[in-house]
Amino acid sequence: MSVNRRVDQEVVELMPGVTGRILANRSTGSEMLTITEATIAPGAEIGYHRHANADETIFVLEGSAEMVVDGHRFTAGPDDTVLTPRGRGHAVRNSGDSPLKFIAIFPIPDREIEPLDTPSEIVEGRVSSATFREVSEPIEFLPGVLRYEMAGDFIGAESTYFSELVFSPEGWTQTHYHPAHEEGIYCLSGEISAAFGQDEVLLQAGDIYVPPPGVRHGNRNRSSAGARVLAIHPVLNPPPRVDVD
Repeated sequence: MSVNRRVDQEVVELMPGVTGRILANRSTGSEMLTITEATIAPGAEIGYHRHANADETIFVLEGSAEMVVDGHRFTAGPDDTVLTPRGRGHAVRNSGDSPLKFIAIFPIPDREIEPLDTPSEIVEGRVSSATFREVSEPIEFLPGVLRYEMAGDFIGAESTYFSELVFSPEGWTQTHYHPAHEEGIYCLSGEISAAFGQDEVLLQAGDIYVPPPGVRHGNRNRSSAGARVLAIHPVLNPPPRVDVD
């Protein structure tokens, strides 16, 4: 089991102008996920590269991201999601005046990274493997819980399903487990009371927990304010699950 609290997250320098918080990987006990919160200083960038063995999904937290994906350039902002399918070239640059923060998700514990030359010709325009909050509509997942579906086979993912859950006060999700895969639950805002095996833990903004396969888990917003979490699966949708009491 792994509960990684904000105060305990390791911060590393990824490259000049880019730092990362380790949310989930082998060092935190995850065997199926690599999740990092990256911060890029104004004007800095992560250069054009590809991952031959996994999708990468980026969820923008703050700032303005100039993305180049498979030779297409566009801008993504807070709550937008950009999926780069396995083997496709991509880069991200902070095009704003304040820090750019995003969550980077890989459905694999050991990703391969191959630097690439930037394409000589860049096409201006969004790619189909991205979802933008301005045109997204949530569905009612459960009473008091809305779900934004942001990455899955519907935008070309091969091994990732990723959604945001928005909890009203006292909203909750059914306790369940996944027979064969982990799930990453990252608290974006508010406070979530999380069932985790036979225990219960309180998650606050920036905390993440990763139940292993077969471990029961569920979430409840016990506060008088709203709460938001990211639900991250290293499998395609719908993720196999078994509901329990």
